[in-house]
Amino acid sequence: MERARTPQAMTIYQGEPYVVAADVSASEGRRGTAGWTWYTGSSGWMYRIWLEDVLGFKLRGKLLRITPAIPEDWPGFEIHYRFGKSMYHVEVSRAQNAGALFDGVRQSSTATPAFTLLDDGREHRIQIMLGAKTPLENPALQLTEQSPAAR
Repeated sequence: MERARTPQAMTIYQGEPYVVAADVSASEGRRGTAGWTWYTGSSGWMYRIWLEDVLGFKLRGKLLRITPAIPEDWPGFEIHYRFGKSMYHVEVSRAQNAGALFDGVRQSSTATPAFTLLDDGREHRIQIMLGAKTPLENPALQLTEQSPAAR
């Protein structure tokens, strides 16, 4: 990914920017060129780390927690997740005050809530508003086991 940030670097690397190469050539005439980009499990691990550890999408059974650890200059992100026959639209954004909404209903303001996902065939919307600090730096958004389920 870092080797394909600019058009010039991409011409040398020649690998897809969203996969992890198993090797990068050091041979004369091919120096810096990606090899074996789809023959490694590294891209799967990279995807999981971005999804779970950076974006904070943590699903355990039917229980979903969103605990992002994104840089301060990121305005937010969206994830669209199908759970059985239901579609969940998760929107994380920067806001003046931290908080969370589940289908328009405000959730606990003292901790990142846990959302119990329903397979009811409907579309649901989860909104997480990050305050001035990221959840890892803001005690008001820390995960707790006592966090109430939305439904």
